Amino acid sequence: MTQQIKRYTTPGGKVRYKFSFSAGQDTTGKSIMVRRQGFKTKREAQAACAKVLDDIAKGKYKPLSEKRWRYGDFYEQFFLPQYKRAVRGSTYSLLRIHIEKHILPLIGNVYLDKLTPYRCQQVANQLADEMKSYKEVIVHASMVVDEAVKLEMLTKNPFKKISLPRPKKQEDKPENFYTKEELAKFLATAEKEESLEYFAMVQLLADSGMRKGEALALTWADVDLAKGSVSISKTVSHDAKGKLTVNDTKTAAGRRVVYLLPKTVQVLIDYHEQQVKYFAKGDQDRLFNVAAPTVNRVVNRVAKKAGLHNITPHGLRHTNASMLADARLTPAQIQKRLGHKDYQITLETYTHVSDDSNKESTNQFGDWLGKSK
Repeated sequence: MTQQIKRYTTPGGKVRYKFSFSAGQDTTGKSIMVRRQGFKTKREAQAACAKVLDDIAKGKYKPLSEKRWRYGDFYEQFFLPQYKRAVRGSTYSLLRIHIEKHILPLIGNVYLDKLTPYRCQQVANQLADEMKSYKEVIVHASMVVDEAVKLEMLTKNPFKKISLPRPKKQEDKPENFYTKEELAKFLATAEKEESLEYFAMVQLLADSGMRKGEALALTWADVDLAKGSVSISKTVSHDAKGKLTVNDTKTAAGRRVVYLLPKTVQVLIDYHEQQVKYFAKGDQDRLFNVAAPTVNRVVNRVAKKAGLHNITPHGLRHTNASMLADARLTPAQIQKRLGHKDYQITLETYTHVSDDSNKESTNQFGDWLGKSK
């Protein structure tokens, strides 16, 4: 049997290694293929390949397709280790939350070969009743079964045959953004009630529209106080154990320079002076040495003190995008400032029509009707 370690690149641009070879034939004469992938180094792939070969020589090897795997066992023992090698820490953590909190309690003990479209439809229906945004959970649940299909343990993925129900109507919640007046009140409260570090943090988020992870990855070397700009080229994420890692932005469009308002620049100047005076900060030190949950707590606390509805830190990004649209910036300009690959994402996801803009559009339409008579 011929084994060959091959190098490949994941959709996320990571270099990985894999191997595959025939381990003979089963009792029906069908070729038994051994396939493994997702190894970070060639040496790691070679070691795994050698282990399989040794098991075959000793008669201990049993093809995955001949084992009966429960969904939960396959997820934990095979899918999860492979997935961890292929994605960022935050992506890995989100999938774990979805599968372990919502999917395993429902079908964790079900054998994969007994997982029917009807059972999968029941899962989707139940989650649709319990969650507003359940579809991503189903996508992740389906990914686990896709891996089993890829390994020829199943012939079809039953999740592919279900219909996604309309989520049960949830109690209306305030939208995840602020109006111009609400944002002004939010920032004034942060300036009055919070430390200079926390005020600088929310002021920068609100002005730049950058993502929380991008802000937490910034060092003072990324800030040009003389030009009033910030260079964004990286982001932080946390793995399942909470360990912080710094990564490149997901796309080339995410690497950008954002120019700031004079108010924000002055706040950063004051904050930098404080940091140098009390903590001897250097260029390579992070601007905000806080964890991601702290950002959420600060935003929630300021909103409560200001008497506003709660939004997430990402809601400040929504707010920024909406105000850029209200200020008549073009979609291309907004796309570049927010670091989107496709400005259609900007238009559909991050812009909200304010009451003032809504009224203005009505007036404009009325003016046009008058002229068209």
